[in-house]
Amino acid sequence: MTLEEYNVIKVNTIADLPFTEADIFDPEGSPMLVEILKSFDFYYKTLISECGHYGIAQPYIFISSDTSKNASAGSIGTKYVIKLNVGLLNWLISKFQLGTTIMVNTDLKALEKLENKLDIEINEFYYQLASHFTFYHELGHLIQRSVFLNVGIQERSNHNQGGFNIENHILEYDADCYSVLCLANHTVDYYERLFQDDLDKEVIEALTILSGTVICQYLLTFVNDIDDIYYKECLHPHPAIRLLYSLMTFCTYLKDAWHNKGVGINFETIFLNIFYESINLEENFLGGKNSAKLLEIINSERPDLLRYIAELQTAASGRVDLAVYKRNQTLIP
Repeated sequence: MTLEEYNVIKVNTIADLPFTEADIFDPEGSPMLVEILKSFDFYYKTLISECGHYGIAQPYIFISSDTSKNASAGSIGTKYVIKLNVGLLNWLISKFQLGTTIMVNTDLKALEKLENKLDIEINEFYYQLASHFTFYHELGHLIQRSVFLNVGIQERSNHNQGGFNIENHILEYDADCYSVLCLANHTVDYYERLFQDDLDKEVIEALTILSGTVICQYLLTFVNDIDDIYYKECLHPHPAIRLLYSLMTFCTYLKDAWHNKGVGINFETIFLNIFYESINLEENFLGGKNSAKLLEIINSERPDLLRYIAELQTAASGRVDLAVYKRNQTLIP
């Protein structure tokens, strides 16, 4: 996408929606110009295509001038809107896409197995998958078309803001699962594009682990305090709950997908290695110890975590208004 094409979309968005020119990010002169235009081109085209499958006639997406790490989905009348804050995109680009030391300064085993096998830099892979999680999560909220879209559904930087509503937790669960299913599908497509019929179990497992660490780090982006576990509180489920059901969904999909192609991958080994790799990534590159803390919480709270996840799964099962159900319906021949 050129800057001129971006500006045309910006003008049309301002004309159709109650936003001003100051509300929408102007990338001209930004050091992130090329990457932002490239990313927005993918999001814009994918939004139009995907919304066509779900009967959403007036979808919009724009990059907000807001410098906080956040994104949101909302509706204004019959118009459905995804807002990506430039603060989030800049953070993802600077942490991942431009983080050229990641291959040198880490000892991640998954990276060793993938070295010289991918057609893009590992940093670019991280950036694309993390930013795609953002986009598909918000798209999931649009597909739901819930009443909450009227006030906007946000990825809050502080998960303790707002009061508990079980419907909010179900919608977040569904949007997360929709997003990781899209990412899992991208992962399979990416492998097959690179290696075609050459099914190398070690490389498949390494790619799955690497992708899982991106999901882990993305969800930790919105965390200020993870030490206090909660269940039926707050607008969003606790990060440990979100991470656990997201990785369960992601790994289960890939396990089944590769099994159908004749490759058996070990769910439990991959699941644990995602955490170990994520811990290594934080220690050697990103800084912090949130992954280690989350693993401790999951180990100590596993029965209650799984019990609450099962409650969310049961509540979401068969609901025709949710994004995962609608996605599955589009896959039926």
